[in-house]
Amino acid sequence: MAKSGSINPISKEVSFSDLSIALTPHPVTGKLTTKKNAEAVVGAIKNLILTNRFERPYDPLFGSDVRNRLFENFDAIEQVNIERDIVTAIQNFEPRVSINDVTVIAEPNSNRVKVGLSFFIVNDARPIEVGLEIERTR
Repeated sequence: MAKSGSINPISKEVSFSDLSIALTPHPVTGKLTTKKNAEAVVGAIKNLILTNRFERPYDPLFGSDVRNRLFENFDAIEQVNIERDIVTAIQNFEPRVSINDVTVIAEPNSNRVKVGLSFFIVNDARPIEVGLEIERTR
């Protein structure tokens, strides 16, 4: 995913932009659509969490392995491991954020995990909360 950060010389505010993961063209201009600021960062974090390690050929350590952990017997230790994997992945691959809180709620009968993530974007005092459901697929 293309990431860019720029500083507006007039207001000194940092802005981020990423390409949309859908790679859909804009209906009028025909150019690829982009996501800006918080929307771009949230998309990058979801992509990071949902990517398993060794899934990317030239960046094998990128990702969090959360989906692989869904095949384990879920207990308190596995919950802590998932939280740790998410925190480590974000700290290693997403320098635009500072993590506030990560919560993992298991639904073992549905083979899914609900992840709640609260973080701050660099140079922004507003907390952002993201909810994500990760299901095991066969």
